[in-house]
Amino acid sequence: MRLNGELVSTKSNVLIQNYSWHLKLYDLKVFELLCSCYNTQYYDPQKNIIKISLNDLAKELNDKSILEGGYYYKRFKDAIKRLSDTSIWVTINGNVEHLLRMVNTYDIIYNDSTITCYMSEDYKIHMEQHPKGNAFVEFKIVNGMTSKYSGYLYNLLRSWDGLDQVTFDIDYLKNELWCTTPTYNNITIFKKTLDNAIDEVNSLTNLNVSYTTEKKGKKISTIIFYIDKDNKNIEKQKDDDIINQINEQIEYERLRNDWLDNLYLEPIRNIIVEILKTTEKQITISSIDYDAQNVIKIFKQINYDIIVSILTKINERECYNNGHYIKYLKEYLRSSLYLEALQYCEYEKYKQLLNG
Repeated sequence: MRLNGELVSTKSNVLIQNYSWHLKLYDLKVFELLCSCYNTQYYDPQKNIIKISLNDLAKELNDKSILEGGYYYKRFKDAIKRLSDTSIWVTINGNVEHLLRMVNTYDIIYNDSTITCYMSEDYKIHMEQHPKGNAFVEFKIVNGMTSKYSGYLYNLLRSWDGLDQVTFDIDYLKNELWCTTPTYNNITIFKKTLDNAIDEVNSLTNLNVSYTTEKKGKKISTIIFYIDKDNKNIEKQKDDDIINQINEQIEYERLRNDWLDNLYLEPIRNIIVEILKTTEKQITISSIDYDAQNVIKIFKQINYDIIVSILTKINERECYNNGHYIKYLKEYLRSSLYLEALQYCEYEKYKQLLNG
């Protein structure tokens, strides 16, 4: 899903706390991206697939090297292959063992440079609202990490949101962080790995994590984490927010001045008019059929700011397809406008709830 323009995942706490995927760092980042695509423009809930262009993939992963082909493209393909080959045994209702898999298979379509990920039913179950809660994890944070241990620790701590103290058996924690080789029987090496992971979590997130240990006999048996949330960098965040507001206002004024001269105004207007006057019962958007009346209702919410944001995205987007500029301009605009209008409706509903 997206929150304030950023991709976030809401994996079930059970999936994080009870099972260990043991993924390499790059595989973990791709896995987090797939989890974050749920309930976004990339996800089709009817078909349970994620469809994303290579350009969008490179943008979301902040990794343009994928577009260069060669080693980097192969690295991505190897990662998604490993993810589709990865499964774990889970216990359901105490008496059923189920082989859980998040991804079934993939298609990479050369003609339009898109990747289609066919997700499993387990994916839907563990991304939807889970009875035992869901962990809120920002994708850009995991994507910015340099250690898989940091990623695993961050996921684990977020699955215990609301608590300022969490206690783990040391063997359980080692397994969760994938510190399972004999090397980590040396407590000094394990603590060094843990310290580095905590340093990265503290530097990249709004969590401030520390820990103490408890012994059983002569050996450390328990790790106690202390989690302080949202209490650091507050003043810096306020300053950043003010700067961002000023920059956004400057950009808004620039777009406003360029509005009437923008070459994309006419095709956008034509699409809106065409959809609002349609007599069809269904409208196809992004290869999905929608009820026409619902689409019209959504489109009527479009305002000046939304169209400006669409124009900005079109102008900034790399819209090249086999050397032709926006080969399917009309279809692209229709999809983009619909998604923007849909998000606007959801925002308005959320604002009404807040205002009570």
